[in-house]
Amino acid sequence: MLSKRLVKAIGTPKVALVTGGASGIGRACAVLLAQNGAKVIVGDLPTARPRFDKWIGSKNLGVDFHALDVTNGDQWTKIMQEIEDKYKTIDVLVNNAGIYSQPEPTFLEQNEDYWRKYYSVNVEGALLGTREAIRLMKKSTSDESRSIINISSNAGQIGMPDLPTYCFTKGAVRMFTKSIALQVARDKSNIRVNSVHPGGVDVFQDKMDLIPVEQHAAMRVQIDSIMEGMHPIGRGAKPEDIANAVVFLASEESAFMTGSEVTVDGGYTAQ
Repeated sequence: MLSKRLVKAIGTPKVALVTGGASGIGRACAVLLAQNGAKVIVGDLPTARPRFDKWIGSKNLGVDFHALDVTNGDQWTKIMQEIEDKYKTIDVLVNNAGIYSQPEPTFLEQNEDYWRKYYSVNVEGALLGTREAIRLMKKSTSDESRSIINISSNAGQIGMPDLPTYCFTKGAVRMFTKSIALQVARDKSNIRVNSVHPGGVDVFQDKMDLIPVEQHAAMRVQIDSIMEGMHPIGRGAKPEDIANAVVFLASEESAFMTGSEVTVDGGYTAQ
């Protein structure tokens, strides 16, 4: 049975858009938001459609897929117009799409194209999505708050020597979240903006198709060992651990939270 945490008082579901929603954290967010009563749209690259069909579409949760390159402003305008035409409003935006490599090339080996790629996806994607969501959210007359949730990282809170560019982009998302939260609060627009900061997330399920079957067991052991040593809690995060925080921030249970950062990293940054 589906929960009704994300059903409005008038009985209609909250409308939620999740970027990068076909795999990993985004997939878990899309599924859990839908299971809690939201009408969910996944925005992801066209190449992600097979993953969406396999991991989300097959669950028959009524989640829709829209092709979206988060670095393209015209595509943001288009998807928001389609959402407005069909649902009149948007209640929740999860800016999840991002890129990451571990470890990065050393800083002196990185070039401008490398930096621009990280910036365009991890930062500009969140800027564009937030801007277009706010434009549509401000048209709502509902008494219930609207929620923008930016997926940052604990790498946006502390320095990590092997991830200078990733840390830069996720730190930018963290501070943008706080600033825009204050701006829309000042406007009395009933829009909340918060960030979620995961630690190491076990996305083995999404990598299985890329790894020969005979290597799965050894890879599973290797990932478990790395994650156990990394986090004081003794394991890596499941995508659903992050999605639980997102559902909370999307719901009215967090109605007094804005400009906040929710750290879900198994104690990593507490050390």
